[in-house]
Amino acid sequence: MAQAGSKTQLDRGKGGESVSQVLDDVRIVDLSRWIPGDYCTKLFADFGADVIKVEKPSEGDWTRHYGPFPGDRPDPEKSALFLHLNTNKRSITLNLKSKDGKQILWQLILRADVLVESFRPTTMESLGFPWEELHARNPRLVYTRISNFGQDGPYRDDQASGLTLQAMGGPMQSTGLADREPLQKPGNLSLYSIGNMAAEATMAALLVSKGQGEGQQIDVSGLEALLSSVDRRMTFLMAASYTGEDAPRGEGAISLFPTGAFPCADGYVMFFVAPAFFKGLLELLGDPQLLAYFEDLEAIYRPEESRARLDEVLYPWLMSHTKAEIMELAESHQVPITAVYTIEEMRNSTHFRERGFMEPIDHPVAGTLEYPGAPWRMRHGWALRRPAPRLGEQTEEILTELGYHPDALPLLRANGVI
Repeated sequence: MAQAGSKTQLDRGKGGESVSQVLDDVRIVDLSRWIPGDYCTKLFADFGADVIKVEKPSEGDWTRHYGPFPGDRPDPEKSALFLHLNTNKRSITLNLKSKDGKQILWQLILRADVLVESFRPTTMESLGFPWEELHARNPRLVYTRISNFGQDGPYRDDQASGLTLQAMGGPMQSTGLADREPLQKPGNLSLYSIGNMAAEATMAALLVSKGQGEGQQIDVSGLEALLSSVDRRMTFLMAASYTGEDAPRGEGAISLFPTGAFPCADGYVMFFVAPAFFKGLLELLGDPQLLAYFEDLEAIYRPEESRARLDEVLYPWLMSHTKAEIMELAESHQVPITAVYTIEEMRNSTHFRERGFMEPIDHPVAGTLEYPGAPWRMRHGWALRRPAPRLGEQTEEILTELGYHPDALPLLRANGVI
């Protein structure tokens, strides 16, 4: 989609060099306020799109108020979550309930290829931005709407959290031990999954719009995004439709073959020793008596006794080696065992450093920070052009592009518009 000369001041890398990217002819107006929408538009911004983030004056995006913060001191300009989700975007503050704020938003929308919002259903209609008028005034516009349960249906107006959506639409029922309560997936994983699916849908509609000049409205339901995801729930739903069986949780019996996290001298290692790798594990442990025990093929039919014999050798061996040593030895025996890295170990690993995955950039308030880099590599792809914006940092710049004279800005600010 890149076109020469499609942008000017934005096509600058960290060192001031010109940057040409695959999406640098795409302009997006981002009205989202939380992780799914922020992550959706981040994927476009990091690949060159001009994403204009519209934020509420004096308050800003919700993620600005969600940590972690340095020293646990809340600061809307230092939220790690906001800084990560909003690289390469520009921020304008707008009061969308004011007449002038709505007029400015219309000007932004008429110049945009994509509009993304995550308000409760009917909010945009109540503000005066129904899809029918958006489409009539900008026929090529792709309008992505992210909500908990979709734009219609019995649950449409209900509120939900990531935990709620995981319980209803994620794999919670199948996570955890069989005799204990279900467990949620860690962190905000489900919300990122929704944002990722919203980006996929938006990209598909954008390709149609660019090719045929016809935009469309996209209804992204967080619940349905999780129900249809590859993270087990879709698999279990399909299995239930064929077999009538519910999703299992935990292992119902002792398995001979080690799977999961195991302790070692300096942390944990992760096992996935299927039957095909079991002989390699025995050779790795190097205990003659254990090898002799499992030469009896009947041992696999005595899982409790055999697993106890294996653990007598396995745990002392693990506790006498570091996770790096275990991973290297396992590799030499072609047994799938890997170290469980801490975040700091991951950041400092030779592999990630040589790949250049972590990217540093200066932020005027938060300082120099390292950010996770390209999710995939391609020509004219991902680039870290600018840090996440301060609240309203580009308000004047964006209004000037729309034709507003600098002298008009103090009045707009005094009237609570920006």
